[in-house]
Amino acid sequence: MTTHVLAQTPPPAPSSYREKTLPLTGLRWTTDGRLLVTSDETAASLNRRAFSVSAGQAIAQCQAKWLASQVVPREDDPLQAAPLGVHAHAALESFYRDVPAAERTREALEAHVRQVFLSPEFRADQEKLDPDGRITQELKVMDFALGVLELEDPTKVNVIEVERRFKAVPLNTFLNLNGFIDRVERLVTGESEEVEITDYKTGKYEKFNPAFGNRDEKADQIRIYGRGYEKQTGIRPTRGQLLYTGARARTEVDMSVEATDDSVQWLTDQYQAQQRAVEAREFTTNPGPLCAWCPLVNACPVGQIGSPKKWTNADKFALELSNGVALTEKRRAWMLKDAVSLRKAVAAASGQFSPDQLGIAGSREFKPAPVVPPLVLAALERHEAEEAAATAPAERARIETSPPPAPLIQEIHAMTMTAAPQQAAQQMPAQAPQQQMTPRPEGRPFDEIVNGPGGVPLLNLNSYAATGVFGLVGLAGESLTKAGVAAPTQEQILALARVFARMVQRAEAGITSATSWSSGANTRVRGLLRSVLEQRPLPVGAGPEVWNVWYQTNGPYLMVLAQSAMTVWDDNAISVELLMESLGTAATAQKGGPFA
Repeated sequence: MTTHVLAQTPPPAPSSYREKTLPLTGLRWTTDGRLLVTSDETAASLNRRAFSVSAGQAIAQCQAKWLASQVVPREDDPLQAAPLGVHAHAALESFYRDVPAAERTREALEAHVRQVFLSPEFRADQEKLDPDGRITQELKVMDFALGVLELEDPTKVNVIEVERRFKAVPLNTFLNLNGFIDRVERLVTGESEEVEITDYKTGKYEKFNPAFGNRDEKADQIRIYGRGYEKQTGIRPTRGQLLYTGARARTEVDMSVEATDDSVQWLTDQYQAQQRAVEAREFTTNPGPLCAWCPLVNACPVGQIGSPKKWTNADKFALELSNGVALTEKRRAWMLKDAVSLRKAVAAASGQFSPDQLGIAGSREFKPAPVVPPLVLAALERHEAEEAAATAPAERARIETSPPPAPLIQEIHAMTMTAAPQQAAQQMPAQAPQQQMTPRPEGRPFDEIVNGPGGVPLLNLNSYAATGVFGLVGLAGESLTKAGVAAPTQEQILALARVFARMVQRAEAGITSATSWSSGANTRVRGLLRSVLEQRPLPVGAGPEVWNVWYQTNGPYLMVLAQSAMTVWDDNAISVELLMESLGTAATAQKGGPFA
């Protein structure tokens, strides 16, 4: 193992850090991509008496991005992994702390998750979402928490404590540790006892591959926490594990003294790099695919190179191949299923994949003759042969964007809309036909289909897709009721839901070239549809011609809204020139039209 020598520098002065309340001033970029701190107040806020593992990971990734995380206010989307994980962690914390081992059942865990749903923090996130988003949030948090049941038997977990806190715990002469351990437990192996540290991960799982030359930062975290626990209690944890509750994967961590020393040294190196940057008031940048998630991407002169937020998976994989990086088995399997990635892989193999295709010329050094695994090349040849010989349509049919056929409009008119609201209010809902019900299995929220009796594919009612479909049907019934139909029939609701589904699918395909009831794009478009219905109510009581006008006008209008949302995101910072142009365009809008 390589011996590291710590730089002989004294610990920094006490911090005057205040919780991210500083204004966005006192920063300046250099032309070569360094971020300078010009404000004494901002510089003083960056001193750290203690350091966390996540801070070390951020510094190792990009010093300027870490600086941005300290001075730029941030508000996460409640449906992103981080806030969802916080709520799932809270449920697991109380479950393992408050429930006796013998009583840790699925029902008990579900009850703890529902208790989290009542917390002020969860309710605050719910206020930011539309009704579909709130259902999706609850399903995901429940799924992340219940995933632990597929990775271990909670009744056999001998918990010592949960949420063990480190506050400026000295790991060596130079480094004090901040952080939390999710769970500490006691293991009995033979006649001896061992202590194990467990950390929950609700994000995606990807097996660590040392071929990429990166550190296993998640394992570093567990080992560093183990050293902190040893410093606090005198007991050295000899076991460590990561439970990916969302992905249903478990990873054991090497907790040997040698491996732990290396992890602690790595964090010490990052801490000293951070302190040197603070002392010099100069933070370096390290551009890459994660630049898109940095709050400074619109201002950073280096992060702008390549517009990494526009990279596709095919681009990323071809870029790695161009740099001679071996693909992981997971990425290789993904590439074998994607024709675009395969073509770019062959271009990379033949030296024809240019950095200019990604707009990142000069940002990385490319090898002239990269090597693509033979498996990828063979798969490409097989794919091209099958494509040339195929006479059937592509596996994924192109989404049709033409208006719906006349029979659909006629069906809607005949079944739902010819009666005036006052007459419709007197109707009684038709009785649904009696059907022989059979047990219906449920799967994970990510799985849209489950196998029913006899292997028949069925909609998984626990899936995000089911959330979308049920929400859309509910919106159809709600819209009819608001329009004056007091007791909509099943046929009426179904007819209108089909119209809504067609509108959503067309708009979704317009921005993603695909449709899926479980996708985030579908959820966003359904939210826009609710907005359209608030602006332009259903023409209940009108004839088929009026309904045709309503559909022909509002179907494209929904697509315009979806595409406009993507354009606003692409705009990044709104310049003064664009603002003035936009104000001029807004002034051209006049009252009138069929919905005025």
